[in-house]
Amino acid sequence: MHSEKGLTNILIFGEIGNGKSTLGNQLLGYNTFNTTNDTNRGTNATIGIRGKKEKNNLFVIDTPGFLNEEEDEKNMIQIIEYLKKNKKLNAILVVLNYQQVRFSQSIQIMIKLLCAIFPKKNIAEHIAFIFTNAFTKRGNLSSEQKEVKINKILPEFRKVIEEATTTKVGNIISGFVDIDSDEGINSDGEFDLERIVEWATSLDNLFEESQNQKDDFQKLKDDFQKLKDENEQFKEEIERLKIDIILKDKKYQKEFDDIKNEISQLKNMKNN
Repeated sequence: MHSEKGLTNILIFGEIGNGKSTLGNQLLGYNTFNTTNDTNRGTNATIGIRGKKEKNNLFVIDTPGFLNEEEDEKNMIQIIEYLKKNKKLNAILVVLNYQQVRFSQSIQIMIKLLCAIFPKKNIAEHIAFIFTNAFTKRGNLSSEQKEVKINKILPEFRKVIEEATTTKVGNIISGFVDIDSDEGINSDGEFDLERIVEWATSLDNLFEESQNQKDDFQKLKDDFQKLKDENEQFKEEIERLKIDIILKDKKYQKEFDDIKNEISQLKNMKNN
């Protein structure tokens, strides 16, 4: 369990070969996740690692890469079970290959599952897209180039979120990095990662109730208590009415009996 206060938990997922594990290593500042591109020897289990020294406030969760429908379903269940057991999640990084941006069906399903786990949270505010392999020898990307890639996934992302929840999608948080192990991250990529970490640490724990949720729950409890009180008052009123009816019945019965007696006495007198 890594749910201690002050620890920022970051979940990474995406298609296999997009550099999830390498990104996780870059975030933590040292090589710990398996970064092989071999689909048989890559990350095959959801695993979380804590950073060291100045990054010990980060806990990064690496996951098996999505590859095919049957395996992806098993991996998604594994990821969800891990999160439910861990009970701590601040940020979600969806890893996409800048050279071939694909908002796959598995990524969409995974986002829908997260929406289902946190129905009262604005999940879109906790999701960022990381574009790997984003730099070439020609230099850093322009703002226009970055915007083109973001706009390629924005409509699909907005559709997935808005179909699964009642919330709207605002600005997409994104980062652009180079995961080439030989060249490392260039300066612009390092800036993006620093910005992403700063954003992640500013987020609340998705498993914790927000103040609005607490207020809603308290209101629900108050309404329920009010209903119970009103019901008790109603029951008491019914009981009072029952008693009143019984007393009136007894009174009328006595009067009826008295009249019957008088009639009987009159009849007797007449006969005599």
